[in-house]
Amino acid sequence: MKEEYWTAKEDMADIVKTNWEFRKKCIANIARLYDDAMPCKWDTADRMVGEIHFHYMIWKYFGGLPDYRRNWIRQIADTVLSANPDFFGLKPDEYADLIQLTKELLTTDIPVLTDDDLMRSD
Repeated sequence: MKEEYWTAKEDMADIVKTNWEFRKKCIANIARLYDDAMPCKWDTADRMVGEIHFHYMIWKYFGGLPDYRRNWIRQIADTVLSANPDFFGLKPDEYADLIQLTKELLTTDIPVLTDDDLMRSD
């Protein structure tokens, strides 16, 4: 991975947390943040790691994911779990963390997040 794994993970958490200091909490702004925060589309491994980090952080921050994102991240999680570990170019501890987050996203019944839920969290 071109970026250091732990730095990228911390950066994603910071991006998700600080974003709501200046943006209204709504599904549309989660989509905007997704477009702003995701790594380059041309590096598939970095992109998949970014997908896992982004969706995990949104889930943990808001307690759910928008419905269309729940299905998307499950597809990504399946792909991550079926990929050869060497594909990601991560150190063993980094890969273990990625797999742990991926399995949580895949096996947890993540609640559907709506704009109504977000308004109540303000």
